Amino acid sequence: MGMKKIAFIILSVFLSFRTDICYSAADEGKEIKEKITSLEEVISFLEKEISRDKDIASWGQNHIALRMTRDLLNRDLPEKKRILDNLKKDLRDELKDDIGFIGQNVEKEKEIGAGVRIDIGTIKYTQAYIQENIQRKNDLLKVLKEKLEDLKTKIRALDTERHR
Repeated sequence: MGMKKIAFIILSVFLSFRTDICYSAADEGKEIKEKITSLEEVISFLEKEISRDKDIASWGQNHIALRMTRDLLNRDLPEKKRILDNLKKDLRDELKDDIGFIGQNVEKEKEIGAGVRIDIGTIKYTQAYIQENIQRKNDLLKVLKEKLEDLKTKIRALDTERHR
């Protein structure tokens, strides 16, 4: 009877340890999947925004173009703020500098969109800002895609480990 109790205790400890491993791997997998979803959303939005900015940069420098630019920037702000909040929640530590850039970009686009002055200086400043940020957004897009691939590799490794 004593040996059966010891065997039962050892088996119980082993199974509880194995269960903890499964749960922690499942939790980690869920967290990584949330990060992947968040990154995919950001990448999709950023690709759209880069396309929008290229269109804006190609417009002539005039009053109508400035009004249209302000309208487009204001239209995208709510979605951009939501995406920024999701990034802060899911990837704050891993993408600190990139999140900082997006935050600054939100504030600058809000400032441009809220402007009321329409003169040649404002038009040139807005065009220059949009043009300058196309390259920075492309660089950010590259970083986010690399991070996404890293996370997908991790999730594949977890799935492989779980199926062993």
